[in-house]
Amino acid sequence: MIRICSILIILLLFTAGCRTGRDFSYDLTIRDAGNTLNLKTGDTVRIVLESNPSTGYFWAEDGRPDSDVIRLVSKQFLNTAQGKNLSGAPGLMEFIYKAVGSGETGIRLSYKRPWEKKLPVSTFQLRIVIKPETSFLDRLDRSKEPLKRVDSKGRVAPALMEGSYK
Repeated sequence: MIRICSILIILLLFTAGCRTGRDFSYDLTIRDAGNTLNLKTGDTVRIVLESNPSTGYFWAEDGRPDSDVIRLVSKQFLNTAQGKNLSGAPGLMEFIYKAVGSGETGIRLSYKRPWEKKLPVSTFQLRIVIKPETSFLDRLDRSKEPLKRVDSKGRVAPALMEGSYK
């Protein structure tokens, strides 16, 4: 019985750092502009922004994010008039990105009329950080650096000196 429990514990420890096959999805709106998003390879990001292309204004990428880090999968206008074909009705612009590799990049979207030289009416910026995945064993290998402590208020506290027990 002890042997079976030992094997189960070892299996749990080795699979704890493994990802399930499920991709995580992040739904973002204009309220999330200016934030940093930490992703893992395979994660998807959906950005939904209010839009009214009948006025000539469009959401468009200002430059392209690093395609080795994140890629645009789809971009579409979503009619929110619920089955009514109303000309000039506002809707939503949807951008879907997929994290494809480790690194750091940014997404910048501007809401403007493409033919005008004016500044955009609105912008959406997002910093993307994708770190390489680590296994459980990588996280345990802390032999060269002391473990950091967190105090009761969530702040990083100085490491304990060897031999002290506070």
